[in-house]
Amino acid sequence: MFKKWLVSLVLVLFSAIASAQQWQEDVHYKVVKPKANAQAGVVEIFSYWCPACYNFEGLVATIKEKLPADVKFSKAHLDTTRFNTLEIQEAATRAMLVARAKRKEEAFNKLLFEEIHVNNNRIASADEMATLIEKAGVSKADYNKMYKSFGLNSGFKRNKKQIAGFSRVPTLLVNDKYQVIFTRDMTPDNIVELVVWLSQQP
Repeated sequence: MFKKWLVSLVLVLFSAIASAQQWQEDVHYKVVKPKANAQAGVVEIFSYWCPACYNFEGLVATIKEKLPADVKFSKAHLDTTRFNTLEIQEAATRAMLVARAKRKEEAFNKLLFEEIHVNNNRIASADEMATLIEKAGVSKADYNKMYKSFGLNSGFKRNKKQIAGFSRVPTLLVNDKYQVIFTRDMTPDNIVELVVWLSQQP
């Protein structure tokens, strides 16, 4: 029994050492803040209108599945791109936050992504956003009530703070300290492994 435990411990240590040697600062990730958050977490900065972000959704699901239970994954919407008007993009941010508060974020994200990238509808009005969020399971009454509420406004300001200084999407921030660098030779499995490893770094 002790021998099995010792072998398992050695394998874990070798795995940690191998990962540390594989992932290099300024090659696979960069430090964007001197100190990590006390609560480990991964934030994806994305845009609903970004084709790469839409295609990234499958990998996002895998990352969420592989992250340790105590590491939270969340999204921050970059609503200052050239993909659409600022008004529409900010409406999407608010709709995302309403859906999050009502525990319908994944359903809403899927609907909006598909409306833009599968149905080729850029979204031209806030009314279209309201229709989509209703399809996701949030009533129009709740949506209208929460859209510019105090809590929603606070979340909106927090989203603005998270995206400040970023212009490329998708971007992955880990523990509010590390930014993942996507290299051409990285496979999807490599990206998942890197994110999980970074989530455990101080």
